[in-house]
Amino acid sequence: MRIDIWSDIMCPFCYIGKRRLYAALEQLKLKNQVTIVWHSFLLNPHLKTQPEKNLAEHLAQEKGWTPQQTQQLLKNVMTMGESVNIAFQFDKAVVANSRKAHQYIHLAQEQGQGSAMKDALLKAYFEEGANIDDSEILHGIAEKIGLSLASNHADAERFDTKVTEDLRMAQEIGIRGVPFFIFDNALALSGAQEVATFVESIQKAALKTTNTKQ
Repeated sequence: MRIDIWSDIMCPFCYIGKRRLYAALEQLKLKNQVTIVWHSFLLNPHLKTQPEKNLAEHLAQEKGWTPQQTQQLLKNVMTMGESVNIAFQFDKAVVANSRKAHQYIHLAQEQGQGSAMKDALLKAYFEEGANIDDSEILHGIAEKIGLSLASNHADAERFDTKVTEDLRMAQEIGIRGVPFFIFDNALALSGAQEVATFVESIQKAALKTTNTKQ
């Protein structure tokens, strides 16, 4: 089975959704029988990177929420994260444009390491307070997971056309929010659904694919 996923690194629900999807694959004993293709999605394409500002401050300002509202929302997300072993550190998460990071995911995907890079970036952003718009940091993360890299950052930058193509595809499909999953081009699912919903969707997609081939 092939699973296409549109998501953004600075989306906490994308992190939660990824963990829940993998839990469903483990439950179905399909983890090693699935090809996952990561696609870029930018929640805020024009976001200006501001390392001095944390995510909570940015959200309050951007959404017009009070500090109390913002903290309550983030607390709820943290509770969701704990259920799938994610230790969100929103007080550390910096406001950063994620386009460069998406270039590195495509670079990793070419080397069969797309999911490893996605995991590393999500952890770096949400749990370690890394600036995912910093080329040196991104290069370091890529090296840690064992990617073969050129000595300069042009190696990742050449994948920017892939990012643009993903954004165009998302617009054509009508994707308005992430995470967004397409199972075997047979069934689509939006949001960080419960594990049981992922299990059901995978089974339905597999059945559709089987019926189509018959």
